[in-house]
Amino acid sequence: MPEGHKLAKRKTFSAKFAETEAYIVTCPGLDIDGTRYLDKHGIKPNVQFSTMDIQATYAMAAAGMGVSITNQINSLPDYEGVCHRKLVPAELIEIGLAGRRVCHRWQENFWNLSEQKV
Repeated sequence: MPEGHKLAKRKTFSAKFAETEAYIVTCPGLDIDGTRYLDKHGIKPNVQFSTMDIQATYAMAAAGMGVSITNQINSLPDYEGVCHRKLVPAELIEIGLAGRRVCHRWQENFWNLSEQKV
C-alpha cells in the first residue's frame, strides 16, 4: 500500500480492506497466492486496476492508485513509496526448489540460508 495510506499506521490487519479500498490485482485470472488468499477467506476485492507485472503493481500502489496483496517471496521490500503490512490470519505457502545434483556455491549458500529460516 502507499506509505501515506490510512491503513499504513497499523502493523497487521484483515484483508477485508480489499473489499472497500481500490484494489490492484496482479495477474488477473491466474492462480496466484494473493487471489487464492482472498478466495479462501471469501473476500471479493474492489478491483480498480489490474496488471500482469508485479513491478507495475508496486508502481501503481506507490502512486496512490490502490492497495494489493502479494506474497513475501515476490515482494519488493525496498520499493520507494510502498509499505508492507502483515495480514491476519497469516497464510503460509509451501515452496520447492529444484536444482542439479552438483550444486554451485551460490546454490549451497541458498540451501544453507533456507535451512536456517525454516
